[in-house]
Amino acid sequence: ALRDAGAALDALRCDLDASNQTLSKAAAERDSASAAHLGALGERDAAQRALEDSQRAQEGTQRVLEGVQRVLEDSERALEAARGERDAFASERDALASERDALASERDAL
Repeated sequence: ALRDAGAALDALRCDLDASNQTLSKAAAERDSASAAHLGALGERDAAQRALEDSQRAQEGTQRVLEGVQRVLEDSERALEAARGERDAFASERDALASERDALASERDAL
């Protein structure tokens, strides 16, 4: 009976060792999965920050484009005003030329 109890105790020790090995493997797998999860969370956070940076850059680009559009519109208005002045000067030049020609004709008539 003592030998049977010793054999049973040895069998229990073997089972306990096998259970400990299984628990160790499970703990290692859990730790590995936890590390992978933390890595994935870090990558997700980095991707989120990159997306936010990209959105801020896009908003900045949009503001710059709006500023350029305003400058273009101001330039177009200034160009139209300059064309109007040019046309007014051309009309004045033509009027002065006509007046000069009239005065020259009067002078020649004298």
